[in-house]
Amino acid sequence: MKRLLHASIFGSLALFASPAAAQVLELPIKLKTNAARDWSKYHKIAIGDFVGQDRSVTPRALDISEKVGQAFFKQPTQFTVFDRNRLEGIMKEQKIQHSGAFDESTAVQLGKLIGADLMLVGRVQQDQVSNSNNNSRMPSGMRIAVNTTYYVLTVNVMLIDPKTGATIDQFPIETSIKDSKVGVAFTPGSPQHSVMQMNALNDWAAKFDCMVNPCETTEIIKLKSDPSFKKDLESAVARANVDEPEEAVRIIKEVQARELKPAAKHKATYNYGLILLAQGQCKEALVLFKEAYLAYPDSEDYKEAFDKAKGQCSLEDKGK
Repeated sequence: MKRLLHASIFGSLALFASPAAAQVLELPIKLKTNAARDWSKYHKIAIGDFVGQDRSVTPRALDISEKVGQAFFKQPTQFTVFDRNRLEGIMKEQKIQHSGAFDESTAVQLGKLIGADLMLVGRVQQDQVSNSNNNSRMPSGMRIAVNTTYYVLTVNVMLIDPKTGATIDQFPIETSIKDSKVGVAFTPGSPQHSVMQMNALNDWAAKFDCMVNPCETTEIIKLKSDPSFKKDLESAVARANVDEPEEAVRIIKEVQARELKPAAKHKATYNYGLILLAQGQCKEALVLFKEAYLAYPDSEDYKEAFDKAKGQCSLEDKGK
């Protein structure tokens, strides 16, 4: 499956120095991607009920299955989608009795009836909050309590062949929402809980949507700084912050082309490779990452970048 990355570099997002690592600059890049999964062999899709952790059909699980259906409804020319409402209508027409839940067995029965070539069901594996507390020191020396809440939603999605009832594939999708409040304790059922629960659902739905449809995501890349070109990199950051991305890229490219000491040279090479990869130029980026990795084979960053570019090029070659 072809998956091209087209970066809208910098955009309205700012580059900022990481306080935890002064020699690293983090760059959020907007990426436009094709669907992460190939659905081209399927045309008639039935969406069964998703279930909760106790395998019952809960309101939360129904919300999730509705989001799954919405992702496929975005492409009416490619998919004919049978969600809960359409399945209920068919059952009434056929005078089929059921328990009110479109579980796996019921969905398989209906899938055969309507001639579906794919059925989706799923189970919520995790849908809960957790809290952690720590004390932060203020400039005055005073300490204040900071409560951090995490909301984790994990759903296992199953793809089933309605003709046989066999599971074709299954995969989990997880999202984690974080919120920190000064001196505020989190309690389930509070307004914060409702907001985080809804945010988690929307974020999960966005991730699933990217499995089905072209979408825009944000990736954080970390540029390596060096004393020999630190000021140039800061200048590139400043250019990006005033909406001059082309000038920022020019500066990063110019630094990479200089005569530098080996360690600095490979940092600059790595930085420019990241920019090229974000722009969808995986083969050019692969050459640069390979150069840096061969010079410093112990570097996890160089190895990870090389593997990523290699994988991206492989996807593009398969899509041709």
